[in-house]
Amino acid sequence: MGAWFAFWHAFGWFLFAHLRWLVQSFGKTSVDQILYHLTFESQGVFQADFKIIRGYLIQAVAFPVFGMLMVALILRRLNQSKPEGVRKWAASVPLTLFLLSAILAESGIGVSRYLSAIRGKDYIAEHYLKPTRFEKRTTRGKNLVLIYAEGMDASYASKSLFGRNLIESLTGLGGESFSDFRQAPGTEWTMAGIVASQCGLPLKAVTVGEMNDQMGTIKSFLPRATCLGDTLKGFGYRNVFLGGASLKFAGKGNFFMSHGYEKAFGKEEWLLTGRYRDSDLNEWGLGDDDLFKEARSQVDSLAASGAPFHLTILTVNTHPPEGFSTRKCKSAGKNSFEDRITCSANEIASFVTYLGERGYLENTNVVILGDHLSMTNPLSDRLSQVPRRTIFNRWIAREGVRKNQETLVHFDFAASILDFIGIHPESGRYGLGYSAFSPSNPSESEWRLTELQENVLNRSPFYSDLWKPVNTPF
Repeated sequence: MGAWFAFWHAFGWFLFAHLRWLVQSFGKTSVDQILYHLTFESQGVFQADFKIIRGYLIQAVAFPVFGMLMVALILRRLNQSKPEGVRKWAASVPLTLFLLSAILAESGIGVSRYLSAIRGKDYIAEHYLKPTRFEKRTTRGKNLVLIYAEGMDASYASKSLFGRNLIESLTGLGGESFSDFRQAPGTEWTMAGIVASQCGLPLKAVTVGEMNDQMGTIKSFLPRATCLGDTLKGFGYRNVFLGGASLKFAGKGNFFMSHGYEKAFGKEEWLLTGRYRDSDLNEWGLGDDDLFKEARSQVDSLAASGAPFHLTILTVNTHPPEGFSTRKCKSAGKNSFEDRITCSANEIASFVTYLGERGYLENTNVVILGDHLSMTNPLSDRLSQVPRRTIFNRWIAREGVRKNQETLVHFDFAASILDFIGIHPESGRYGLGYSAFSPSNPSESEWRLTELQENVLNRSPFYSDLWKPVNTPF
């Protein structure tokens, strides 16, 4: 059979095994998502969760090796009994593997969509509005607490699916919510959801041409884009980020420190405080119970400073594939994934209650949103029964707010949040987004969503230019 057969045979097995592992571990992904994580510091995904490492070793390493050994044994047996059929059968193995890989690449990653996007129109250049002009109708905007709840589907509230409302503590908080918060392309994972909701832009693969220094590294994250932290800093706000996982993962810390945040805390920073040891953390980082304990302390400090503030919090305990239990959940014997969702929701709700008890909600508005739809987890089979899944969101303010629609995407959050706290973007626009509290939002929402689905990830020289250093020609 020769060396070429051995090469293509091994390549076919490993290609199929890696695609299969990606789809089974993370659900439907995209080429942009994969390439983005390969570009940025992504060691956290393997350092964080042993279940991911174990799954990778079994499915992407052991499985193809076992498959190759089985084929080799079959070939040896056939060569002894039916030598005339060996070559034909052997050639079919890599061809079959490549066919299966092509099916997985299309159904699970959308390779044809990625290829077609190379030739499409520059949607971002046509629709992006750089946010530069704002109107303040009061002397001071409200403070902002922005909470990203990891993979928080709105469907977790469905009693028909789960026998109970898994996030009852959140749905019972009061305030407003949008019943049709959908996931657009370029927003399907944590960093993408954060960037889209703060900058009104999708997060796409970063190419060598978009690196922003001579050494081909990314020192500043979308330096030419204006994002929520930049705008609020311009209005005198103090921006602080608190998350449980490492800031190194997926360029998270780089993003926040490039866009107006004065402090950002992740796994390594929590360990440096001396208040936690490795044994106090879960595999991703600081658990939600300790995270919100730190958030209480941080919001007290920010409120005492007298300056307007914006506190961003990102939870971790509901992270796929199986999540993590808080100490409180563990001590109560609640260790199922459903329990982990409920426990994380309870920590968020308890923190909001604390804000009310301390009187902060008099001049502080709270926005809670899922960073994206949940990825593959133990409840995926039941979630797949939902015809159109939407993302959880809750907007809490002392004064009532008037929504102008029910449908929105991550791109709409920056404009909507600013409107929500009393800083009104010109024309209700920010990046690709429209404020859900402004009458300027397009009434033809289905048409706009179709446009986003088809074109927002198209090749965009305009988007590439947003990665260039600010001291170079635009």
